[in-house]
Amino acid sequence: MPALPALWLPWLLNLILVLMAAEAAWLLWRSPAPPQRLRSVLAGAGLVLAWRLHEAGAAPLVVAACLGAAGLSHLRAWWWR
Repeated sequence: MPALPALWLPWLLNLILVLMAAEAAWLLWRSPAPPQRLRSVLAGAGLVLAWRLHEAGAAPLVVAACLGAAGLSHLRAWWWR
């Protein structure tokens, strides 16, 4: 039974990315959306995207760049308000 989670993982990651994109669009549509929340959602999407790229077999430098961008976005969202 260990193959079952491996089959569902790419679909779950795609679903999480779609939901994060929908939340980011909703935050952009709202007039008084807090920018740190939007940056946090985009940072989380960057982490999930890095995981998805790793699962797809992307080059380690691409995954590292995605993780670095997500980390900087998260840092900007919560510590440099």
